[in-house]
Amino acid sequence: MRIPTALKLTPRSGDTYPMRAAASDHAALARITALVDVAPQFEHLAPTAADAARELAGAQGVWVCVRRRRNRDAVLRHTLGIEARHATSGEVPIGADPLIELAVLAGRDLFIPDYAVSDVYDPLVNEQGVISVAAAPIAAGGQELGALIAFRTKGEPFGPDDAARLAQAGTALAVVLTAHEARREHARALARERLLARAAFETASAPALGVALQRTAEGAADVSDAVFAAVIVADEEGSRIAGATAGPVRDDLTAVAGGHLRGVRLAGLTELVSVESLAAGRPLLFVDALALFARLGLPTRSHDVRGRLAVLEPIAEADGVYGAILVLLEADSPDPAVFGSLETLASNAVGVIRRARLHREVEGAYLSTVTALANALEAKDAHTHEHASETARLAVDVGRELGLDASDLRDLEFAAVLHDVGKIAIPEAILNRDGPLTPAERLLIEEHTVIGERILRGIPFLASAATAVRSAHERWDGRGYPDAIGGETIPLLSRVIFSCDTWDVMTSDRPYRPALELSEARRRLAEAAGSQLDPTVVGALERVLDRRGGGGRGAARRGPDAIDRAAA
Repeated sequence: MRIPTALKLTPRSGDTYPMRAAASDHAALARITALVDVAPQFEHLAPTAADAARELAGAQGVWVCVRRRRNRDAVLRHTLGIEARHATSGEVPIGADPLIELAVLAGRDLFIPDYAVSDVYDPLVNEQGVISVAAAPIAAGGQELGALIAFRTKGEPFGPDDAARLAQAGTALAVVLTAHEARREHARALARERLLARAAFETASAPALGVALQRTAEGAADVSDAVFAAVIVADEEGSRIAGATAGPVRDDLTAVAGGHLRGVRLAGLTELVSVESLAAGRPLLFVDALALFARLGLPTRSHDVRGRLAVLEPIAEADGVYGAILVLLEADSPDPAVFGSLETLASNAVGVIRRARLHREVEGAYLSTVTALANALEAKDAHTHEHASETARLAVDVGRELGLDASDLRDLEFAAVLHDVGKIAIPEAILNRDGPLTPAERLLIEEHTVIGERILRGIPFLASAATAVRSAHERWDGRGYPDAIGGETIPLLSRVIFSCDTWDVMTSDRPYRPALELSEARRRLAEAAGSQLDPTVVGALERVLDRRGGGGRGAARRGPDAIDRAAA
């Protein structure tokens, strides 16, 4: 910075000069210090501070210039009495105005007796009759927060007394700004703790792993004030996004990936960072978020990524790396406390993932037991080989197509496997009869759903699937059994099972007829929509079948109507 000509620096320790101690000075300073109880926004503080500084310095105009908290290369400026070349109020780069640059960077009070011959001369300021300028830092406790600039258009030029009084105003304003910042920081810390506690609770209480990781991403955005946050999980093929906050970045990712985050495949995290660095669990800071996105293989066109800082917080423990939390920061100089919050969230995510894996192992054992039970039932009925397993596989695919969450999909799978478990109480002679059933025998078979419900109610991990089993033969038009309910009063899981059960019955050999041709089965499936079957579920089933290539598992042969017989 070049020192302008005609500049005078005020004396420092060891030098003395007379000071006016008028009551008006104390009153003006009191008006500034009273701002500690005013709303902390610059637009609320600056007008009063400018007016008091003008009174203290005996000036006709004052600029209040306060450095931005997040952008130290710019100031928020408020003008009083003397117009500025740029906006009257707003953000101004420090280097855009030589006078602001001098006042902010000098670090001490100064005065320019003859403005017209100084190197900070500005024709616009000169046209307003400015003859002299004084400036003083807004500083306290070693922190330089900006500067006050005073202008005189009449009377004597500024002298050391005037600059010193302006410095008093700067010190008073610095104390106010520091107090407000301390309050803000305290409020931010409390808010961060509350957000962190809420995120930890919501993550731990989430009904499924996907929900937990989505809430982890949302919590990371909250505690770090990020424009975007995501949870990346490692898998056999590299990594993928398991949860992400809403906004332009996510919208851009989903648009490029074909409408869903599941379509975004990423590079492996260990291709970016060493396993040792990830396993250490320390946050990793990237100064170029766009380059990080490119290395991860994250497709984005969003301007919200360019020029941002990114933090990658590993979700890891000593024996493995599960993934990472990715955040794009709003600030260019992040609060160090953010990193501790992200570490806590990552640690919580490790626990959630480990519990989910253990839960999957336990459920896998349960499903094996259930499948063994279903196989035993199928062995009793010679004509239902693999019926339960195929119905369950198809039902889960349809459930995903309908957007069911992980908890409902789990209940759907168990209920589909066991939807005929009540037939264990039906005599084999009736189950395996090739001819028509008597009315009494048909009523007995219709009891199997109620029996199945009773069986499952007594098993804790299957109790939530019991209702779906009871209603698995209810018709959309209300002519099903055992309760003759219809429409959306039938549980959705039951409607899915019934549609998939019907399809499998039509496309596999039965005691009373061979499997239907697939085209005929598709025609009858569409025909049953709105009468026997839920039309929305049928639509989802048809989309699944289209992706499977049209598909049934039975031989493609014609036979008599199987739709109504599926109720048996």
